[in-house]
Amino acid sequence: MKKLMVICVVAVLMAMSGTVWAGLTTLDDLLEGGSITSGDKVFSSFRNYSSQVSVTSGTALSVNPPDVYVTPYQDTAGDYGLKFTSNAFTITGGTLSQLTVFDYTVTAGAGYLISGNTLAIVATAADGGITVTENAYQAGTGMTNLLATKLALVQPFFSILSDSKTYTSAFPAVDVHKSISLYMAGGNNETNTLTEFTQTFSQIPEPATLGVLVLGGLAMLRRRR
Repeated sequence: MKKLMVICVVAVLMAMSGTVWAGLTTLDDLLEGGSITSGDKVFSSFRNYSSQVSVTSGTALSVNPPDVYVTPYQDTAGDYGLKFTSNAFTITGGTLSQLTVFDYTVTAGAGYLISGNTLAIVATAADGGITVTENAYQAGTGMTNLLATKLALVQPFFSILSDSKTYTSAFPAVDVHKSISLYMAGGNNETNTLTEFTQTFSQIPEPATLGVLVLGGLAMLRRRR
């Protein structure tokens, strides 16, 4: 009886473990054609990934996509987006740098247009700095119609931990180019680390949807009268 109970417990734990690991999404999964949904937004077409290092002295490794975890995220304003977490965005120096870039597409929910977004980071820099830059483009224009550029950075004596921009025009889908740079010049066994970065996207109703909402509101007012 005890042996059977042990077998059952092990089976349950294995099943739970399998469920947890199956639920994890890595940047590698997304680059291989996967997509991830956050709220009413779909993030897809992850592409053009590159991670390179330049080392004169110190230690820096390129970032492997399987080591970057991606999860749905919602900020305090209620906007949906993604959170990227990893311990691979790290350099210890020396004189060195690490640069990682990739692109993806975000699509708004039915009846809405993406009108802006916010970039935020969690990082520490003992020397040099860490910079995360994000360019947003109208989807389908070949990265030519630039909507906004956001910059977050951490340096030993200066930080911009978040940056928000509202686009001059709103669109149903937006292409995003991310650039993540860690750099150091002459650091003596010091470490720069980026542990997470998030981006969320604000939205507005499409004109047709807004018209329906207005008409519905007017109808309710008439009924109350």
